[in-house]
Amino acid sequence: ELKERDGASIYVGQFQEGLRDGQGKSTDQVSGISYEGLWRQDKPERPAVAWDLCPPDSEESYTTVGELLKEEASNQLHADPKAKGKKAPPPVDTTGQGPELKGVKGQVLPETKVRLVDAEKVPVAAETGRCFRVTMFKERKTAEGEVLRRPVNFGDARPTYTDPLDEDGAPQRSSSGKKGKGSPMPDEEMEPPFTGHEFLDGVIGEDGAAVLGGNDDWLLPVHLLPAIYWLRLEDVTKLEGSIWEIMQPLE
Repeated sequence: ELKERDGASIYVGQFQEGLRDGQGKSTDQVSGISYEGLWRQDKPERPAVAWDLCPPDSEESYTTVGELLKEEASNQLHADPKAKGKKAPPPVDTTGQGPELKGVKGQVLPETKVRLVDAEKVPVAAETGRCFRVTMFKERKTAEGEVLRRPVNFGDARPTYTDPLDEDGAPQRSSSGKKGKGSPMPDEEMEPPFTGHEFLDGVIGEDGAAVLGGNDDWLLPVHLLPAIYWLRLEDVTKLEGSIWEIMQPLE
């Protein structure tokens, strides 16, 4: 048994020449990460290095089609609508490339498995406890040509929504103090609809995986327009002083 950082990190297992080597389990109290499997030269033999998304009933990754859709979104974003004689870029053909994560406005995000993978993109079931945060956005280009990410809130119950970028051109409500016929009195006014969650957090559980979607927290707003939207998954694990490294975001 090896205790480090005043017992905050504990390894129980085999050693070779004073190093963690062989079958063993390391538990880190600060980060919450636990790794049970083979170790080589004081490090996990097959460490997790990236996030991955897949259907709950399949091992095929969503990221293959996701990369193709990034190409399509980039083509659409940088197409010049004023260019004469140029047609809009055609959709990227994703036939036979793998599963595609499709959402429907007004419905919850379909259940989706988050998992950890190694450098060869093989799932790693040995690591648990890593924390992640999920956000959603779409990209749009301003009149000045700048590409901005516009956030989408999960669980947003508003029937309509105007992007702040478009507020200057949005119709303004009348400033008159007069109430129309049938207008509710102040004590009859209803509470505004829930604006949703800017992000949702999760933790990698048994078998190196967790599940997104499938409940009302993950409702996709009814006001969404047809477009390519992105999920961003980032590592929010407290890793200061631990042997574990932060994972790069997945989009």
